[in-house]
Amino acid sequence: MEPDTNNTPKARWYEAEQDVALSVEMIVGFPAIYKTLMGSILSRLADKHCQASHLLQNPRTLPPEKVLSLFKAKNKARSYDKIESVHYAMNCLYVLPEAERRRVATQVITVVDHIMEYFAICQHTNQSVDLAILQGIADSFIANTLKDTATYLSAFYPSMTLPNGPTLQSIRTQLKQSRARAYADELATWRQSLVEPEQAKPPEAESAPKPPPKKDETVTLQNRDMKIKLDKLDF
Repeated sequence: MEPDTNNTPKARWYEAEQDVALSVEMIVGFPAIYKTLMGSILSRLADKHCQASHLLQNPRTLPPEKVLSLFKAKNKARSYDKIESVHYAMNCLYVLPEAERRRVATQVITVVDHIMEYFAICQHTNQSVDLAILQGIADSFIANTLKDTATYLSAFYPSMTLPNGPTLQSIRTQLKQSRARAYADELATWRQSLVEPEQAKPPEAESAPKPPPKKDETVTLQNRDMKIKLDKLDF
Protein backbone atom coordinates (compact mmCIF):
# COMPACT_ATOMS: atom_id res chain seq x y z
CA MET A 1 0.00 0.00 0.00
CA GLU A 2 1.34 3.41 -0.91
CA PRO A 3 1.79 5.83 2.00
CA ASP A 4 -0.89 8.44 2.49
CA THR A 5 0.77 11.75 1.68
CA ASN A 6 -2.39 13.80 2.06
CA ASN A 7 -1.87 14.15 5.81
CA THR A 8 1.79 15.12 5.56
CA PRO A 9 2.24 18.56 7.16
CA LYS A 10 3.01 21.22 4.60
CA ALA A 11 6.48 22.67 5.01
CA ARG A 12 6.67 26.35 5.80
CA TRP A 13 8.21 28.53 3.11
CA TYR A 14 11.38 29.15 5.12
CA GLU A 15 11.97 25.45 5.79
CA ALA A 16 12.89 24.66 2.19
CA GLU A 17 16.52 25.72 2.69
CA GLN A 18 18.61 24.75 5.72
CA ASP A 19 20.30 28.08 6.43
CA VAL A 20 17.06 30.01 6.04
CA ALA A 21 15.27 27.64 8.40
CA LEU A 22 18.10 27.91 10.94
CA SER A 23 18.13 31.71 10.82
CA VAL A 24 14.39 31.90 11.43
CA GLU A 25 14.61 29.36 14.24
CA MET A 26 17.32 31.47 15.87
CA ILE A 27 15.30 34.67 15.63
CA VAL A 28 12.07 33.25 17.04
CA GLY A 29 13.94 31.37 19.78
CA PHE A 30 15.09 34.51 21.58
CA PRO A 31 13.28 35.70 24.71
CA ALA A 32 10.57 38.23 23.90
CA ILE A 33 12.54 41.16 25.28
CA TYR A 34 15.17 40.71 22.55
CA LYS A 35 12.89 39.90 19.62
CA THR A 36 12.34 43.53 18.64
CA LEU A 37 16.09 43.91 18.23
CA MET A 38 16.42 40.59 16.40
CA GLY A 39 13.66 41.49 13.97
CA SER A 40 15.35 44.83 13.33
CA ILE A 41 18.65 43.09 12.59
CA LEU A 42 17.03 40.77 10.05
CA SER A 43 15.16 43.54 8.23
CA ARG A 44 18.19 45.83 8.17
CA LEU A 45 20.34 43.09 6.65
CA ALA A 46 17.65 42.27 4.10
CA ASP A 47 17.41 45.92 3.17
CA LYS A 48 21.16 46.54 3.07
CA HIS A 49 21.98 43.59 0.83
CA CYS A 50 18.77 43.10 -1.13
CA GLN A 51 16.60 46.24 -0.92
CA ALA A 52 13.77 44.26 0.65
CA SER A 53 11.81 47.35 1.68
CA HIS A 54 11.68 48.45 -1.97
CA LEU A 55 10.12 45.10 -2.90
CA LEU A 56 7.53 45.43 -0.14
CA GLN A 57 6.66 48.93 -1.25
CA ASN A 58 6.23 47.81 -4.86
CA PRO A 59 4.11 44.63 -4.75
CA ARG A 60 3.42 44.81 -8.49
CA THR A 61 7.01 43.61 -9.00
CA LEU A 62 6.35 40.42 -7.01
CA PRO A 63 4.93 37.10 -8.24
CA PRO A 64 1.16 36.88 -7.65
CA GLU A 65 1.49 34.09 -5.09
CA LYS A 66 3.78 36.24 -2.95
CA VAL A 67 1.34 39.14 -3.11
CA LEU A 68 -1.44 36.86 -1.91
CA SER A 69 0.71 35.46 0.92
CA LEU A 70 1.62 38.96 2.09
CA PHE A 71 -2.05 39.86 2.08
CA LYS A 72 -2.83 36.81 4.24
CA ALA A 73 0.08 37.67 6.56
CA LYS A 74 -1.73 40.86 7.55
CA ASN A 75 -3.96 38.66 9.72
CA LYS A 76 -0.89 38.07 11.93
CA ALA A 77 -1.94 34.52 12.69
CA ARG A 78 1.60 33.17 12.98
CA SER A 79 3.36 33.13 16.34
CA TYR A 80 6.18 35.38 15.17
CA ASP A 81 3.69 37.97 13.88
CA LYS A 82 2.86 39.10 17.41
CA ILE A 83 5.92 41.36 17.54
CA GLU A 84 5.76 43.97 14.78
CA SER A 85 9.53 44.04 14.20
CA VAL A 86 9.67 40.29 13.61
CA HIS A 87 6.50 40.35 11.47
CA TYR A 88 8.03 42.99 9.21
CA ALA A 89 11.40 41.19 9.11
CA MET A 90 9.80 37.91 8.05
CA ASN A 91 7.98 39.71 5.26
CA CYS A 92 11.31 41.18 4.16
CA LEU A 93 12.86 37.72 4.08
CA TYR A 94 9.87 36.22 2.28
CA VAL A 95 9.85 38.59 -0.69
CA LEU A 96 13.51 37.95 -1.54
CA PRO A 97 14.55 35.61 -4.36
CA GLU A 98 15.91 32.31 -3.04
CA ALA A 99 19.59 33.13 -3.56
CA GLU A 100 19.30 36.48 -1.80
CA ARG A 101 17.23 34.92 0.99
CA ARG A 102 20.04 32.45 1.64
CA ARG A 103 22.57 35.28 1.64
CA VAL A 104 20.65 37.22 4.27
CA ALA A 105 20.04 34.07 6.32
CA THR A 106 23.79 33.41 6.44
CA GLN A 107 24.35 36.95 7.69
CA VAL A 108 21.68 36.52 10.37
CA ILE A 109 23.28 33.28 11.59
CA THR A 110 26.68 34.96 11.85
CA VAL A 111 25.45 37.96 13.85
CA VAL A 112 23.54 35.63 16.17
CA ASP A 113 26.84 33.77 16.71
CA HIS A 114 28.36 37.03 17.98
CA ILE A 115 25.36 37.78 20.20
CA MET A 116 25.36 34.29 21.70
CA GLU A 117 29.06 34.57 22.45
CA TYR A 118 28.36 37.83 24.27
CA PHE A 119 25.57 36.14 26.26
CA ALA A 120 27.92 33.28 27.19
CA ILE A 121 30.65 35.68 28.27
CA CYS A 122 28.17 37.50 30.52
CA GLN A 123 27.08 34.21 32.06
CA HIS A 124 30.60 32.96 32.70
CA THR A 125 31.74 36.25 34.22
CA ASN A 126 28.53 36.89 36.19
CA GLN A 127 27.69 40.13 34.39
CA SER A 128 24.32 41.46 33.29
CA VAL A 129 23.42 41.58 29.62
CA ASP A 130 23.43 45.18 28.44
CA LEU A 131 20.95 46.03 25.69
CA ALA A 132 23.15 48.94 24.57
CA ILE A 133 26.03 46.52 23.98
CA LEU A 134 23.72 44.20 22.04
CA GLN A 135 22.67 47.12 19.86
CA GLY A 136 26.34 48.02 19.37
CA ILE A 137 27.18 44.47 18.28
CA ALA A 138 24.32 44.55 15.79
CA ASP A 139 25.25 47.97 14.41
CA SER A 140 28.91 47.05 14.03
CA PHE A 141 28.09 43.81 12.27
CA ILE A 142 25.71 45.47 9.84
CA ALA A 143 28.39 48.10 9.16
CA ASN A 144 30.80 45.21 8.46
CA THR A 145 33.23 46.28 11.17
CA LEU A 146 32.68 43.41 13.62
CA LYS A 147 35.04 40.46 13.15
CA ASP A 148 35.63 39.07 16.65
CA THR A 149 33.25 39.42 19.60
CA ALA A 150 35.83 39.51 22.39
CA THR A 151 38.05 41.95 20.51
CA TYR A 152 35.08 44.24 19.93
CA LEU A 153 34.06 44.13 23.59
CA SER A 154 37.62 44.81 24.74
CA ALA A 155 37.96 47.80 22.41
CA PHE A 156 34.61 49.50 23.02
CA TYR A 157 33.70 48.33 26.54
CA PRO A 158 37.05 48.17 28.40
CA SER A 159 35.34 48.10 31.81
CA MET A 160 33.73 44.76 30.94
CA THR A 161 35.36 41.66 32.41
CA LEU A 162 36.34 39.11 29.77
CA PRO A 163 37.22 35.44 30.38
CA ASN A 164 40.77 34.22 29.97
CA GLY A 165 41.92 32.56 26.76
CA PRO A 166 41.18 28.91 27.64
CA THR A 167 37.73 29.79 29.02
CA LEU A 168 36.89 31.82 25.92
CA GLN A 169 37.97 28.94 23.70
CA SER A 170 35.79 26.57 25.74
CA ILE A 171 32.83 28.92 25.31
CA ARG A 172 33.34 29.04 21.56
CA THR A 173 33.66 25.26 21.30
CA GLN A 174 30.39 24.77 23.18
CA LEU A 175 28.57 27.34 21.07
CA LYS A 176 29.88 25.81 17.86
CA GLN A 177 28.37 22.48 18.88
CA SER A 178 25.05 24.13 19.71
CA ARG A 179 24.77 26.25 16.57
CA ALA A 180 23.08 23.55 14.47
CA ARG A 181 20.33 23.34 17.11
CA ALA A 182 19.77 27.12 16.93
CA TYR A 183 21.24 27.46 20.44
CA ALA A 184 18.01 26.01 21.81
CA ASP A 185 19.61 24.55 24.96
CA GLU A 186 21.49 27.74 25.81
CA LEU A 187 18.49 30.00 25.28
CA ALA A 188 16.29 27.70 27.35
CA THR A 189 18.86 27.65 30.17
CA TRP A 190 19.58 31.36 30.06
CA ARG A 191 16.03 32.55 29.41
CA GLN A 192 15.48 33.92 32.92
CA SER A 193 19.01 35.16 33.59
CA LEU A 194 19.06 37.12 30.34
CA VAL A 195 16.14 39.29 31.43
CA GLU A 196 17.16 41.89 33.98
CA PRO A 197 14.48 43.96 35.79
CA GLU A 198 15.99 47.26 34.64
CA GLN A 199 15.98 46.00 31.07
CA ALA A 200 12.28 45.25 30.89
CA LYS A 201 11.82 47.77 28.09
CA PRO A 202 13.09 46.51 24.72
CA PRO A 203 15.34 48.70 22.58
CA GLU A 204 13.76 50.97 20.03
CA ALA A 205 13.46 49.22 16.70
CA GLU A 206 14.42 51.04 13.59
CA SER A 207 11.33 52.52 12.09
CA ALA A 208 10.07 50.58 9.13
CA PRO A 209 10.04 52.47 5.84
CA LYS A 210 6.87 54.51 5.37
CA PRO A 211 4.38 52.86 3.03
CA PRO A 212 3.84 54.49 -0.35
CA PRO A 213 0.65 56.48 -0.99
CA LYS A 214 -2.35 54.27 -1.52
CA LYS A 215 -3.19 53.67 -5.13
CA ASP A 216 -6.53 52.68 -6.57
CA GLU A 217 -5.12 49.95 -8.74
CA THR A 218 -5.63 46.19 -8.85
CA VAL A 219 -3.35 43.21 -8.97
CA THR A 220 -4.73 40.46 -11.18
CA LEU A 221 -3.62 37.08 -9.91
CA GLN A 222 -2.55 34.67 -12.60
CA ASN A 223 -4.81 31.66 -13.02
CA ARG A 224 -7.14 32.95 -10.31
CA ASP A 225 -10.50 34.55 -10.76
CA MET A 226 -9.94 37.23 -8.17
CA LYS A 227 -8.51 40.71 -7.75
CA ILE A 228 -7.03 42.40 -4.73
CA LYS A 229 -7.08 46.14 -4.30
CA LEU A 230 -3.65 47.55 -3.58
CA ASP A 231 -5.20 49.97 -1.15
CA LYS A 232 -6.35 46.88 0.80
CA LEU A 233 -2.83 45.46 1.00
CA ASP A 234 -1.32 48.58 2.55
CA PHE A 235 2.26 47.17 2.73
